[in-house]
Amino acid sequence: MKTNINTFFTILIVSIAFLSFCKPDNNNPENKISNTTKGNLVKTFENNYTEVIKVSLNAGEELSEHEGEVRLIYSLTDSSLEWNENGKNLGTKTWKKGELHFHESGKHSVKNNGSTKAEWLVFARKNETLPKCEELIEKDVNSLEGSFKLQLFENDLFRATEIKLAPNESIPMHEGINRIIYALSDYKILYNSSKEGEIEKAFKTGDTHWHTCEKHSLKNLGNSEAHYLIISFK
Repeated sequence: MKTNINTFFTILIVSIAFLSFCKPDNNNPENKISNTTKGNLVKTFENNYTEVIKVSLNAGEELSEHEGEVRLIYSLTDSSLEWNENGKNLGTKTWKKGELHFHESGKHSVKNNGSTKAEWLVFARKNETLPKCEELIEKDVNSLEGSFKLQLFENDLFRATEIKLAPNESIPMHEGINRIIYALSDYKILYNSSKEGEIEKAFKTGDTHWHTCEKHSLKNLGNSEAHYLIISFK
């Protein structure tokens, strides 16, 4: 009987240890939640500093009123949307594919009053203090010569840049601050950074990942254009 009790407690302790080991570390800023789907929303990434959500609304569909963080919106399609914010109807907003704009925090609802599916990305900023490196932003990819980059937006909180890198084209070494990378195409690169060294990386459309401050360079190893967004957090 004593042996059975000891065996039971041994199994219990091992089980608790295993479950503790397997539990996600939600305090880890690199922790990635990939493709968590809830209705019309797909959460492609979340850490302590940001949450990235893809919104898809068929014609006539709507999102009921909800709270929104300070955020950037990137439109993946042409869209016609009926917009309500803080209890007021703001009429129809027309977004073009590739447009990016800023929203303050607040309650809002939205309805797709167009005839085709409306899709956009939400890059929400949380209140957690970022690792300090804002002063390096003037040495980021926008400081380099070349037609591969286009700065889409900037304010006191964000800088957004679109990258289109041709096959075999390289981006020289430069600084990067805290940032989200969102893949707008499939691509493969050779990535060289002060933290990771030189490594090959491959991404699929919709892949989302986070980088902290680091010097880095890269080369497009694929046969097609590498197209992605950089959302930098100041």
